[in-house]
Parts: sequence; structure tokens; C-alpha cells
Amino acid sequence: MNPTLHTLLRLRRFEADAARRALAEAIAAEAAADVRLETARAALHEEAKSTDEDTLLALQNFAAWLPRGTADIQAASHALAVAARASAAARAALADRRAALEAVEKRIEAAARTDRQDAARREAHALDEIFRATRSGG
Repeated sequence: MNPTLHTLLRLRRFEADAARRALAEAIAAEAAADVRLETARAALHEEAKSTDEDTLLALQNFAAWLPRGTADIQAASHALAVAARASAAARAALADRRAALEAVEKRIEAAARTDRQDAARREAHALDEIFRATRSGG
């Protein structure tokens, strides 16, 4: 194998592995952001249930908590959107790295095929030479 192609193949494999790890991290971050959002929504639900007592104190407590709870939900929702975009970007990067790796692998296959064809031509030429030599004088 051509040493340059071999080096490029190793580089492309390294890049693809790094892209796989980055995607795994992005997916984990997205899952964590999703859990954070669900936790914030559950907290809102629990706080809202506390107002079922229908007491003035329960309503005042909920009213005092609501801005923070709403802010938590908004922040978690934003974090989830950011994480989802990062996951999508990581998926695209992995697809690019895989395509680059496949291109090098195909180039190596083509070079090997060319080498085999050249070897077969040399062998055929040598056999032709031997045949001509035996017919003309041997």
C-alpha cells in the first residue's frame, strides 16, 4: 500500500473515531438537558398541585415560586434546543468523517486493483516473451 494513502487512512480513521466520541458526548448532553427540562416541568406540576389546597398561603407560595419555576423551564428548554443542535452538528460531522474515510478506502482499493492489473499485464508480457523466444529459436 502506498505509504501516503496508509497515513491518510490512519488519519481518517482517527477523525471518524473522534467524531463518534463527540457524537456520543453530544447525545449524552442532550439526554441530560431533556432530563433537566422534564424535572423543571415536574416541579411546576408539583407546585401547581400544592395550590389544590386552595388556601391563600398556598397560592401566595405558588405565585412567589412561579417566576423561578418558569425561568427554570425556559432555561432548560433553551439548553435542550442548544444540545439538540449540537447533536445534529455532531451527526453531520460524523457523516462527513465517514465519507472521507470511505473515499480513502476506495482510493486504496482502486490502487490495489491497478497494482494487480499491472502485475497481470507484466506476467502476460513475460509469458508472451517466453513463448516468442521458444517459437523463434528454442
